[in-house]
Amino acid sequence: MNNKWIRGLLPPVVMLLIFSIFYTVCGIAPFGTKSIAWCDMEQQVIPLMLDLRHVLTGDGSMFYNGGNAGGMNMWGVYFFFVASPFSLLVCLVQESQMLTLMNLLVMLKLAVAAWSAGWYLRRRYPTLRTSWMLLLSLTYGLCGYGLLYYQNLVWLDLLYLFPLLMLSLDALIRDGKMLGYICACSACVAVLYYLGFSIGIFLILYVGLQYYFMSDQTRRQQIAFRFVYASACALLITAVIWLPSLLQVMDSGRVGTTMEKLRETLVFKSIGDKIALLMCTTICLVPLFFLFGKRRASVTPHTKWMYMLMLIPVLLEPVNLLWHTGSYQCYPLRYGYITVLLGLSLVAEILTAQPAPPPAQGRGHIRAAYAMVGILIALTVSIVILCTQWYNTICSYTDTLWHSVASFFLLLIPASIALFGYYCGIRFYREGLLSRRILTVSLSLLFALESGLNLSVYIARPAVEDTLYAQTLSLSDLADDPDYYRVRMERKYSHVNMIGAIGYNTIGHYTSLTASRTMQMMKKMGYSSYWMEIGTTGGTVLSDAILANRYIFGLEDEFAPWQTLTTTTACGLSLAKNQLCMPVGTVQSGDPALLNGITGNDRIADQKALAKAWFGTDSMITSYEPTKESHAAYEYANGKHNVNIVGESAYHSISYSFFVSGRQALYFDLFDTCEGAPIVSDTYESVAVSINGHFVTLDYPEKKSNGLLELGVVENQNVTVRVVLRHNISVSSMGVFGIDLDGMEQALEQVNGAYVTGSGNDITASCTADAPSYLYLAIPWDPGFTATVNGKPCEIQTIDDCFMAIPVEPGENQIQLHFVPRGFHFALGITIAGTLTAVGYLVIRRIRRKKPPFAPEWMCKLMQAVFWCVLVVFYACTMIINIF
Repeated sequence: MNNKWIRGLLPPVVMLLIFSIFYTVCGIAPFGTKSIAWCDMEQQVIPLMLDLRHVLTGDGSMFYNGGNAGGMNMWGVYFFFVASPFSLLVCLVQESQMLTLMNLLVMLKLAVAAWSAGWYLRRRYPTLRTSWMLLLSLTYGLCGYGLLYYQNLVWLDLLYLFPLLMLSLDALIRDGKMLGYICACSACVAVLYYLGFSIGIFLILYVGLQYYFMSDQTRRQQIAFRFVYASACALLITAVIWLPSLLQVMDSGRVGTTMEKLRETLVFKSIGDKIALLMCTTICLVPLFFLFGKRRASVTPHTKWMYMLMLIPVLLEPVNLLWHTGSYQCYPLRYGYITVLLGLSLVAEILTAQPAPPPAQGRGHIRAAYAMVGILIALTVSIVILCTQWYNTICSYTDTLWHSVASFFLLLIPASIALFGYYCGIRFYREGLLSRRILTVSLSLLFALESGLNLSVYIARPAVEDTLYAQTLSLSDLADDPDYYRVRMERKYSHVNMIGAIGYNTIGHYTSLTASRTMQMMKKMGYSSYWMEIGTTGGTVLSDAILANRYIFGLEDEFAPWQTLTTTTACGLSLAKNQLCMPVGTVQSGDPALLNGITGNDRIADQKALAKAWFGTDSMITSYEPTKESHAAYEYANGKHNVNIVGESAYHSISYSFFVSGRQALYFDLFDTCEGAPIVSDTYESVAVSINGHFVTLDYPEKKSNGLLELGVVENQNVTVRVVLRHNISVSSMGVFGIDLDGMEQALEQVNGAYVTGSGNDITASCTADAPSYLYLAIPWDPGFTATVNGKPCEIQTIDDCFMAIPVEPGENQIQLHFVPRGFHFALGITIAGTLTAVGYLVIRRIRRKKPPFAPEWMCKLMQAVFWCVLVVFYACTMIINIF
């Protein structure tokens, strides 16, 4: 085999060997039984990979999925989380092997990243020694970006795509070759359009700096044309991906005000977590000691200054925030791979910038060698002490997604020693105090120790025997009614996305693209929700009936009297059928506009409004007022329920005492607002609630359970509900109410239901109406839906901007709903036009063998203006806004 091929295969082969040994030692599958999946990989990636598997095997659609958020647009979701060529491997494994596949994909992607970095280094620095190329490639593959952020599996694709993008950009600037750049840029956007923003900003700054440092005006004009034209082609070619996805993101609950966030953020917020990512690859920080001063190394100026620009957001949070489009919840350095690769590029330049002098003989040479040995011993000792004495402390990241102050400073100790070792080794080599061989051995040992610690902290620590996934899989295929129904859980016994991933329609969902209107409506109906997650717990017998929650998973003793046990599984969970349920589609005579007054400010009033809209009466719902205050003061004023602690006492409470006539399901609510998507709330753990002396919960509401609280079923008896305060309360919705179960049964008997089925991108319904009416569909509306009634197009009306209402005619009606993501056809036209334009230009240019044309003067000025605009807005305006 050609030596070039051998050198090229060294990085991925060695990386695979490292992971094989590491997985074997730690007992991680496929060399053990543990899974490294945690956090977003468990909650989002794995369920969405299962959804993608259904699509690839013909059982699902790329556009629409009823198993998420009651039915939602999946186009932007798939391209947000699983749009990787490696994701196609999901077709080759069984669902039970998904956790093993995740372990393998992390290994494979990091190995490909090492290969990509190796190719980049060999092409860009041909004089770089093979051993150094291998070392820097492995360092890139095991950088902090990959180890800290691997839970978002598709992010690792940017690790191997970015070096290829840099090579293609060099070819575009140096040789005028645009095809490679167009393909690489398009691949980055297609795989992860969300992080494509930071890549676009980087490209503008990087090419702008090259343009600035280039004195040849002719080359400047050529570069301007090539870059602008090729970038435009890449955007046009990928429009079918990013344009519909962007429209979906704008409808999500995550959209916020960038200016407000820039003003409110702290200047040095999350600095420890950002530096911690770079501390995993401390050699990328070594150039800082060689770029300035009298003994500075000779490096390319645009790489040097781009590197410095990429370090500024690490320190200054307002700048960093804008690099993240103005919003992020965690993972505060999502473009960290760029900084790492630039740092490694400068290290390669420093090592190859000039021939090193011959190694010195005598004491200087020996002292340098002894210094390196001392540094290696110090690093080894520090790592051993940390892993034996403070291991749990340094692993705080895998518990909370954030480094604690203690973990940061403890990890800073070995990182500082490693950084000092890398610096000394390279400095000694440049001054002739170390030979190439000793330098290589020293750097390799530093890398081995550093990487061993990082793998132990960020991958070995979260590796566990995952039984939850197998438990959830065992719940599939237990309910198989022919029409459209949904499934929920009595408590959060699995991640919410897994319910849909195992084949059930459900209202649960958790991604950054959860539609704001759907999330707010589920809160109004009394279901649990936090951040961007819609839970399936909470709600009432009324909301379950409206949403067609026909089946419930839970423990046997958790089921209500109207929920009939059907199956008990080996994992201990049972499936019950909800007898007080109706079809997801019902024929109603009421105007859907009447429901647009559901505000979420008073969820008890909202329950009454829902009952009146679907059943024509709210008489089945009774609300109760507080009757006693004990060391507490209750007041309702200005739309708020205010309860304040009074005096010194062990208990502060308010009580609701009343007589229940008939048979009622009782509920308690304590809720403030449907707006926004908070992770924490001032209302959490506000009260303990008891009914007739029996405590239902000691902490309500909670992050995992903040929907309406079911108190139980009571029949013809006196009831006392006691609410014990933990702190002062001021909320918009609070109280006790009951739903008459006999009234519910009578109302359900009068419902004119529709037969609804769903398949792929289509929802079909058939119903009969006695007069002009509406078909109420408790399915979230999306702009991508179109409808026909008896073959004729009709307008879809919305119920409180969430559910759908379709006008139907007297007699038999056949309703067909078809879904295509908003903007898809328009974006597809742009993609086709952009592809034809790019291919046509490249073919014509190749046939005529013409050099690329010069950019007109206006294009050069435009490129300069964009460069300076980005530089000023990102690095100056952000700080000005934050300070003033």
